[in-house]
Amino acid sequence: MFAHAAVMNNHGQNCCAGSRTYVQESIYEEFVARCKAMAEMRIVGDPYDGMTQQGPQVGIFTEPGSGKTVPNSCIEGF
Repeated sequence: MFAHAAVMNNHGQNCCAGSRTYVQESIYEEFVARCKAMAEMRIVGDPYDGMTQQGPQVGIFTEPGSGKTVPNSCIEGF
C-alpha cells in the first residue's frame, strides 16, 4: 500500500514526511486494518541490521517533540 509506505518513509524526520492520510469513508475500516497489519509487521531496530526497516529517530533532541504528534492530531480533530 503506497499510502502506508509514504507515511512511514523517512520516519517523520523529513520536512515533507507524510503525517496524515485522507481516506474515503467507504474504505476507511479496511484501510485502517491493513495499515495496522503492515505497521505490526514492520521491523524496528538497529539501523545496521539488514533486516531492520525502521531505525531510531534522529536523536534525543528530536524525541520530546515527537511524543506530541498524536495528542496534537486529536486536538486538531484528526
